[in-house]
Amino acid sequence: MRHMPRIDAPAAQVSATPQTMAGKPGHGLSRTDEARSRLLTAAERLICARGISGTGIEAILAEAKVAKATLYRLFGSKEALVEAVLDRHSRGWSAWFSARLAETPGQAEDRLLAGFDILGVWFRSPGFRGCPILNAIGEGPAAGEAPRRVAAAHKTRLSPVLLSLAREAGVPDPAALVETFLLLMDGAIVVALASGSPAPATTARAAFAAVLRAALDQAPVG
Repeated sequence: MRHMPRIDAPAAQVSATPQTMAGKPGHGLSRTDEARSRLLTAAERLICARGISGTGIEAILAEAKVAKATLYRLFGSKEALVEAVLDRHSRGWSAWFSARLAETPGQAEDRLLAGFDILGVWFRSPGFRGCPILNAIGEGPAAGEAPRRVAAAHKTRLSPVLLSLAREAGVPDPAALVETFLLLMDGAIVVALASGSPAPATTARAAFAAVLRAALDQAPVG
């Protein structure tokens, strides 16, 4: 008999959160690397708090304590700085999420469901302010094209590990299952931010469990 995913309890116990996904300026960095890190850290904090359109260059420079000439030498423009901020978030968050999945025990079906338990841990963390990439896209044309470029790269970072689990689970169309996972994940992030509640992770988990069960029912036996 094919193993069926459980939907009554979280499949993962996750203690870590992505609070320091990208690191902070520290010892051992060159002056250029330290300035770059300070700019990225300041810009990320301000953008998460105020949005891209609400964050001016002068505010970033004041918080980072970096000269304007240095910013333009390192990044060339505010849009390039924003893209670097979002890309750094994507790399750090993807690494955190993938590591938590890798630590999760159980069969592939359980580990896929555990992805939503991991989201729930993030939603409950004190520093949760949604996904900076989705938030930036939500600002519309004022945010420029950088958020969409980073969103595409973010998807390519998450998809391989999810596709591997979907194939291991034996569903007939792993790519379609992963698309559903990512859609539910993005929706849960947006609703969690809007509601201030971690409950959307549980709702998305139950919805994905139903999709996963239907896909497994269609899989050939034997």
